[in-house]
Amino acid sequence: MLPLNSVRRGVLTAVAFALFGTLGHAFAQEQSNEEHAWNEVQQMEAASLQSFLAAFPNGNYANEAKFYLSLHQKVAAIRSRKEKPVFVIPFALLGARWEGWQQRRPEKSAVGVYRSHSAIGIFPVLGCMTISMDWSAIPITPTGDGSILALKTYGLRFSYINNISFQSGSREEDILHFGVVHAVGLVHVHGAGKVIMPDGKETIFTELRLGPRRKPARPCGDQRSVTACCHSKIMSQGEKVAVSIRMSNVLSNQGKPATSIRLSKIKGSVV
Repeated sequence: MLPLNSVRRGVLTAVAFALFGTLGHAFAQEQSNEEHAWNEVQQMEAASLQSFLAAFPNGNYANEAKFYLSLHQKVAAIRSRKEKPVFVIPFALLGARWEGWQQRRPEKSAVGVYRSHSAIGIFPVLGCMTISMDWSAIPITPTGDGSILALKTYGLRFSYINNISFQSGSREEDILHFGVVHAVGLVHVHGAGKVIMPDGKETIFTELRLGPRRKPARPCGDQRSVTACCHSKIMSQGEKVAVSIRMSNVLSNQGKPATSIRLSKIKGSVV
């Protein structure tokens, strides 16, 4: 017969393995549930983000959801005139190119544009599902009411349109966020940096903290030679969203950007 202590140790070990296995399964199930719920989130809608946070207040995507929810709430408060915007660029000052963008990108969406010493490119922002480039290879800002424009210039000056320039702070996490509010204009809602108007007048913003600090978003490539990418939700069951497109495949023979790039689900790794 086995000694009693050995039997006890064997029983305790078996119980421990069973307990850890159960906890591990429960944790994996919780992650799977959150992943599925995140896939179902309407990324540009505050109510959908709020529902997600009510179900997963401390989940893997909670900080990202809180931050973008705070942006949408800020835009909504300005739209309803509950808050006065810190700074506004009237649409009239954006000129004919903005009017053209209104025709090409009338939907409510988001885009992240970065400027480095060597390139202009796109970085991930929640709600970006389509990339469109104008004739100068600048990513087009979606013009639907409530759209978000995020800019990261690493302290460099970025010439936008109609001689209006942006300059974010020099740190990796310094990102300027502007909201499209149809009754008002392009309004500053978050981030440190400045805007330089066509007459040379500068408006400087100190950082306005709206939500939890997000992990810095890494640039996805430059405007022609490497890649341009757009953020979307990672799909469950081995599906991911294609978020990277070689710009050489986007440009026509004349060097002009294609009308748009729509992201689609693929099996396997992100390309």
